[in-house]
Amino acid sequence: SWWYGFYVEDYVLGVTGYTNVGKRHPNFNYGSWNADVCAPGVNIVYLDPTTGSWGAGDGTSFSAPFASALALLRFSKFDWEWADHVYLMIIQHSHDPGWPADETTLPNTIEYADTLFFWW
Repeated sequence: SWWYGFYVEDYVLGVTGYTNVGKRHPNFNYGSWNADVCAPGVNIVYLDPTTGSWGAGDGTSFSAPFASALALLRFSKFDWEWADHVYLMIIQHSHDPGWPADETTLPNTIEYADTLFFWW
């Protein structure tokens, strides 16, 4: 869909998850397109609303909130930026985690400090 002269889909940040050793999890949904960044995706602690107790979950649904929170923190600090700039800064400041490259290589991991403290 069009919105202010560009495709909204152009600035959708694709997020995938990784395991605690930096690999793709066999049960994660990676979609049919390439993800832009990755975030932690296993053993994520959460409050279970059905039991009221703490639990640990796995999946890309646990990874996406890391990137969403980073985008909102970035926008709250640099409130003059447009969504496309926030999107590009998250990607630009993500980094290679240094895991050995193989057939399950993932995109760069999100980097909170660089993304939040540098405006360029």
